[in-house]
Amino acid sequence: MKYFFTALFCLSFFLGNAQMVDGTWEGTITLERPAPQTEHKFQLVLKREGSDVKGTAYIFYEDQPVAMDLTGKYFGDRSMRLFNKQVLYPTQQPDKKKHIRKYQIIYTRSVWGDKIEGFWQEVNDPIFDQYRKGKVFLKRQEKDAKA
Repeated sequence: MKYFFTALFCLSFFLGNAQMVDGTWEGTITLERPAPQTEHKFQLVLKREGSDVKGTAYIFYEDQPVAMDLTGKYFGDRSMRLFNKQVLYPTQQPDKKKHIRKYQIIYTRSVWGDKIEGFWQEVNDPIFDQYRKGKVFLKRQEKDAKA
């Protein structure tokens, strides 16, 4: 009986741990290179299925928001590698490539709140040229907080 409860506890831990990144994450995304350094409101809506992650990224610029779909992988160390595939909004923007990015981020659980942080850079980074890159810092939105 002792082994049954131990196995049940382990199973519930792993099943509960599987979906912890699901939800809406909000914070900032910074542009660190090329100068000048800027910061914008940033939001990720993530859904994890096994090691696959899908979702939508939103950057809130001063003039208008940009929405992008994303896909990627979740690894056993709680790190994620995500890629924007296409710009969903605005649909008529002439230079959509500047919004296509790749992210290397990590999910951290804490008593003081879950967070996601890491780095991003342009996907189409030209060789020997200054490509854009920066940092990401996000916290789970309160209404999505898991008990």
